[in-house]
Amino acid sequence: EIDAARLPLPPGFRAASARAGLDPEALARGGGEDYELLFTVGPRAPSAARLTRRLGVRVTEIGRVVRRARPVGAPVARGWRHF
Repeated sequence: EIDAARLPLPPGFRAASARAGLDPEALARGGGEDYELLFTVGPRAPSAARLTRRLGVRVTEIGRVVRRARPVGAPVARGWRHF
């Protein structure tokens, strides 16, 4: 489960999106500007703050891995089509 409101965005991104009449979370999910690494850790892993200190780079918790009995439909973000 991803909490789109927790996606790391550059300073001023939300304000610039609002001025352009665009949804910042939708742009972050599928705008094509990939600039972050995504990884998972187990439930006993150190907190995001502790990982940030240990690794020397900002780590942001944006969601959690859950087990479901059957797939749940979700809107697919539009990405950049190169060809």
